[in-house]
Amino acid sequence: MNSSTMQHAFEYDDQGRTAAEYWMIAKRRRLQILIPAAVVLLLGIAIALGLPAIYRSAATILIEEQEIPRDLVRSTVTSFAAQQIQVITKRIMTVEQIERVVAKYGLYDQNTAESRLPRSELAQLFSKHVKLDLVSADVIDPRSGRAAEATIAFTLSFDDRNPSAAQKVTNELVTLYLDTNLSARSDRAAGASEFLAAQSESLNSELLALEAGLAEFKALNKGALPELYQFNLSKVDRTEQEISDINIRLQQLEKDRIRLSAELLQLAPSAPTVLGSGEIVLSDADKLEAINSEYRSLILVYTERHPDVIRLKRDMLTLQARLAQQEAGALSASAVTANNPAYVILETQIKAIDSELSSLLLKDADLKRRVGEYEALLLKAPAVEQEYQSILREYNTAQAKYQDLRLKQREAEVAQSLEQDRKGERFTLIEPPSLPSSPQSPNRMAIILVAIILASAAGIGSGVLFEALDKGIYGAAQLQKLSSVPVLAAVPYLNNREDEQKSKRLRTGLLLGALMTILVSLMFIHFLYMPLDVLWYLLMNRIGIA
Repeated sequence: MNSSTMQHAFEYDDQGRTAAEYWMIAKRRRLQILIPAAVVLLLGIAIALGLPAIYRSAATILIEEQEIPRDLVRSTVTSFAAQQIQVITKRIMTVEQIERVVAKYGLYDQNTAESRLPRSELAQLFSKHVKLDLVSADVIDPRSGRAAEATIAFTLSFDDRNPSAAQKVTNELVTLYLDTNLSARSDRAAGASEFLAAQSESLNSELLALEAGLAEFKALNKGALPELYQFNLSKVDRTEQEISDINIRLQQLEKDRIRLSAELLQLAPSAPTVLGSGEIVLSDADKLEAINSEYRSLILVYTERHPDVIRLKRDMLTLQARLAQQEAGALSASAVTANNPAYVILETQIKAIDSELSSLLLKDADLKRRVGEYEALLLKAPAVEQEYQSILREYNTAQAKYQDLRLKQREAEVAQSLEQDRKGERFTLIEPPSLPSSPQSPNRMAIILVAIILASAAGIGSGVLFEALDKGIYGAAQLQKLSSVPVLAAVPYLNNREDEQKSKRLRTGLLLGALMTILVSLMFIHFLYMPLDVLWYLLMNRIGIA
């Protein structure tokens, strides 16, 4: 073929082809199409069936609200459910806990590469196989009354090549989550109660010390406390009024005594005694006065040596001596000797006045002393009040804090009982982990579908590539289009015996390859994915036959 013919061939490649021509190209490049497509398809099937099956066992745990309304009993565990779940996850997914679970269920045999991993990497590998998904819903927040998104449940799953091991590990994880949540809530409630009890005890000791100090202060400043200020002031006013009344009474009694004393001086202590014969017996004082009167009368007539004058003078001396002796005697003696009723009455009144005066003077002195004491307390009151208010303020603050702590302690004790009796917010297993019947991964059908698409693309791409690299001319029609010389006749290709045998061997090889591919695929499906009888039953059940 010359250069002009080649140029026409390139121009023909740029032009469109008919469907018949495409069919001829596909028939001519069938080996270049089928072999790459078969290789890619077999490789995809081998990958799909060769990947180990991973089974997933999942459980659903519901987060239930506390049974008793929060308005009646408040729990000491106030964190949100999602936060609690994260905290529990951190507590469970420790290296020691993971090693215990791995050793308990023999997850990684000694012959596998995973068993030779360091502790931290083994824990990371185990954590990757654990899946935790939160289930949220729109609820009304009881604290604010607004709509909010809250976690109401969560699913816990574990992936493993052994379905039984996946179920057992998931069940173990569920148990750990339930027990850890229960113990964590109980511990937090007990810790809050113990902390408040310790704080309450400490504050109680402080309160007792303040009470003792307050009592000692009151004992030292008795009577000068602020609450007694008005009482002391009123006592001073009443006492001063009593003193004033006593002074008035003293003045009145002094006047009465002076008046009665003057009247008493005008009376004789003894009254004349009248005998049964009618004769009057005079008292010594009256006798002295009578003798004195008679003496003055006789001395005017007689001299002092006259017997009557001498007798009267002797009687006067005797009576004067007797009266002097009586006046020098005791008051009781004079009272006994006094027999004049008027004199005795006045003397008794004077004695009563003297007694009352003495009593009033003593009372006046006592009242003045008491006024001085009350005034001293009033003067001391401001300084005492300042110190007293300081002590009282500290005591009231401590008492209010103690009462608040006691209230919180009782609430914490009730909350502790709430958690211990499992009446608070709790985790409830509503879907236990089941034994998985089908693997979670890999998705073999999706891999095979992708392999089919890639195999088709590889086959078509290979055919297009070989066709583009081939510069030959096939068929009379192509030759007619490339040259201006009309084709007079076309001699068809005649297969000889060797071509027929070659074609027969090719068909036989393709048939055997297809059979082997189908057989290998069925073996992979049966042993690595699902038994064929189970798969057949599921297919029949899905299409509604079985």
